[in-house]
Amino acid sequence: MAKVYLDPKWARQQLELYGFQDRVLEPFFKELEKEMAELSMKRQYRAKQLWEFFGAADTGTGGGLEPAA
Repeated sequence: MAKVYLDPKWARQQLELYGFQDRVLEPFFKELEKEMAELSMKRQYRAKQLWEFFGAADTGTGGGLEPAA
């Protein structure tokens, strides 16, 4: 069994296999990264909208803790 692992032909086949896996998986991970970036931008935009909405509603209260006169 140890002779198989030391055989240069076997080692070359293993390297080719790993290279093939990398070539196959690379487009998948690039697409996943792109989708995650798009989702992040959507979430960031939504958070910005909420921040602006509540920020605009908060400016006209004048504190809000003081009783009305």
